[in-house]
Amino acid sequence: MSSKITCLVTLHGIGFEQPPKPGLPNSGYADPLHQHLKKCLGTLLSDDPNRTEGRMHPGDNGAIYVESRYTDAQGKPTREEGLKRLGVWCDDQQKIDITDAPFVAKDMNDGSISHIALVYSNLEPMGPEVEATSITLETSLASASHYGSVTGLLHMAVVDGLAIIGNHTKVDQEPVSSRPRTNLGFRSVKHLGHQGQAAPAPQPGILAALRNIEDDVACYVCHNEERERVRSFVYEALTRIAFRDDVENIVLNTHSNGTVVAFDVLRNLPEQVTKKIKFFITAGSPLRKYADLFHWGHEIQSLYRFESWYNFWDRCDPVADPLNPPKSWEIGDKIAPSDETLFECIDLGDKEPFWIIINDIPVDNVHNSYGGGLQAHNYWDNEQDFVKQVAQLLSTIAEVPLVRAA
Repeated sequence: MSSKITCLVTLHGIGFEQPPKPGLPNSGYADPLHQHLKKCLGTLLSDDPNRTEGRMHPGDNGAIYVESRYTDAQGKPTREEGLKRLGVWCDDQQKIDITDAPFVAKDMNDGSISHIALVYSNLEPMGPEVEATSITLETSLASASHYGSVTGLLHMAVVDGLAIIGNHTKVDQEPVSSRPRTNLGFRSVKHLGHQGQAAPAPQPGILAALRNIEDDVACYVCHNEERERVRSFVYEALTRIAFRDDVENIVLNTHSNGTVVAFDVLRNLPEQVTKKIKFFITAGSPLRKYADLFHWGHEIQSLYRFESWYNFWDRCDPVADPLNPPKSWEIGDKIAPSDETLFECIDLGDKEPFWIIINDIPVDNVHNSYGGGLQAHNYWDNEQDFVKQVAQLLSTIAEVPLVRAA
């Protein structure tokens, strides 16, 4: 067993975290991303050693999925049963027993890369979210002037509209990482079925993707109970991974509303965990919208210093924004160097706050990614602009050269 594992932890929004379907390889939400990374990392990236689905190609057995609730031997779903895939706490609560929770295959070399995909199961509300959606809409409309000028907002609407109806030449030719979950009914009242039950999710498409994003944001902004359940699960998962003796490095890879969840959790993690987190990756992040439209503010009290933050964003993505420009920056403004950024970190050990520096990386998903939904928001299938750069970061941390697989 390797004693020097670099662990990539992947996190999406609730409406997109589809767990694998039994007997179907590549059916989990992070599996297409895993296959793209496999092309770049080759034998450095391990498949889940516990998945036994029919494997035809390297990467088919994909990431290790950790669900917030999983059914135990007695048929009872519990959080602990799901988290056991990361190992279990020893009696002293200082170490993790990894005996039944391998992260890499036994024949992997020292310096291997493992891929963990977190899944919220039974944490999300299933009823209609009309009130939550209304509140977030009213708040965002009232605060729109903080996000952009009238001209800037109109320009954004035009660009976003063109992206939504734009280039989809590769639609559904390959499995994609940004498909809405099929095991979670829509929470909007207009999608309710008979007798008030949530209707089944429709076939993946642009509207389905947009509605899932809308539901994710509304619930996270308005439902503190859901927010705390999700944060608690992610907090515990990252803590268990960090307390494993065989894990040396962690790269946190987040997408869409998953970037908000991760940012929320990172601020309060203890140093024993954060010292192993080497990179924080966000893609298609709505964090600027949270700060401007939902009054999150920019003074962030944090134990984590966010020293290596990479933010991938597409100008045509209606969800994403650049995160390094200062809070005064508005949609439509030019991006220019500044001494200030969006978030100011107040380290509890320092008297003076400091600005969090974020490396904004523009990408072109419309031309370099796949269809099957809101293409401009699909970063994980963009091998050219996103996957290759993430693979390079992983190989740098693992201290091994990056050699593209055949």
